[in-house]
Amino acid sequence: KKVVLFQDSRESINNLLSIGDPTRPIDLLSTIDNVKDRLVDKIIPFATDAGGNLFCFDYRMSSQEPVIVFWDHEIAYEDKESSISYVCDSFTELINKLYEE
Repeated sequence: KKVVLFQDSRESINNLLSIGDPTRPIDLLSTIDNVKDRLVDKIIPFATDAGGNLFCFDYRMSSQEPVIVFWDHEIAYEDKESSISYVCDSFTELINKLYEE
């Protein structure tokens, strides 16, 4: 599996979200619809981990160059902002940080 380390965390990327097939459990729009009540504005998911958490683009600081964040679905029930952890500055950097385990 592909794993990334950040802020004393070790998380795996299980699936990239698909676009345009709402019958699939990892469809982007279905995923957003399922978590929109707990997701912060301008945070757009693109991948899942094994536990229902999401890797996301964070457009809050820049509409052109989003940073990558990790969204913890359990923490989001208590506090949306605390559920987001910075991972890295770009998707390219994320890909370069991945390693096989």
